[in-house]
Amino acid sequence: MRYRIGIDSGGTFTDVMVAGEDGRIYSLKIPSTPRDPSLSFLEGIRRALEELEAGPEQVAAVLHGTTVATNALLESKFPPIGLVVTRGFREILEIARQTVPGEWGSIYVWVKPPRVVPLERVQEVAERVGPRGEIQVPLNEVEMRAVARWFKERGIEAVAISFLHSYINPAHELRARQILEEEHPEGHLSTSWETLPEFREYERTLTTCLNAALKPVLSRYLSGLSSKMARLGVRSPLQIMKSAGGVMDADRAIVQPVYTVLSGPSAAVLGMASLGRQAGYPDLITLDMGGTSTDVSMIERGRPLVSTLGEVDIYPIK
Repeated sequence: MRYRIGIDSGGTFTDVMVAGEDGRIYSLKIPSTPRDPSLSFLEGIRRALEELEAGPEQVAAVLHGTTVATNALLESKFPPIGLVVTRGFREILEIARQTVPGEWGSIYVWVKPPRVVPLERVQEVAERVGPRGEIQVPLNEVEMRAVARWFKERGIEAVAISFLHSYINPAHELRARQILEEEHPEGHLSTSWETLPEFREYERTLTTCLNAALKPVLSRYLSGLSSKMARLGVRSPLQIMKSAGGVMDADRAIVQPVYTVLSGPSAAVLGMASLGRQAGYPDLITLDMGGTSTDVSMIERGRPLVSTLGEVDIYPIK
């Protein structure tokens, strides 16, 4: 008998579901271990296999929905971030979209939330790519090396690179990344071209910054998790739920952790949509209440409503 194991790790509880080839489903709930979420993850696998009297070699797949990235954002538990931008666009995160919550009267009392990268950690370099991908100003590599050393000297490990129109021509971002890797090899780097190759520089830049911030968080967690699974005897691939509802392998999640920000919540929505269809209730409002956060979603005609733009606390995510 082969088994597929699904594990949802929250801030308070860890839920384990095991589906056998015979169609039977086994579940259990155990307390989470917030200081090291991998402990409850592995304990869930161990206890499930023990209850089923199965061996680790019988595990065909492990699917993991996690709130590690979600909670890191909600609790601001990520390292300081640095940002490199095209000269003249240092205030890109400060200006944002100039939207004010509530009615227009709120503009007199609303306090702008802190930016994910404060202005003093935003560095400019001379470069410019045009809207058709043409290079208008070559990348100043001397400036870029000075910026890389500036981040290294201040111990800023997470660095995002977001240049204008890099989604059409990423040459400058890729070269800037090479220079950062040479001068600051211990850094966790993200380019906007790799993270969100789309126009609209504010959303692209913010998402890239969050990706850089979450890299060390997810890297520590998932790298340790894979090796501990191997020591437990589980050799099947580890797949991570994405915010969009699909899955990615653990190596990809380490490179693009921002895509896991709504990992656990998206799995819950898909499960509720399936349950609603089976029960004859295709139109639902779902409420997923955990120990750290509460997630709300709407399902129409048996399908979750999908958006490419969302928010986690004060952070817009694309």
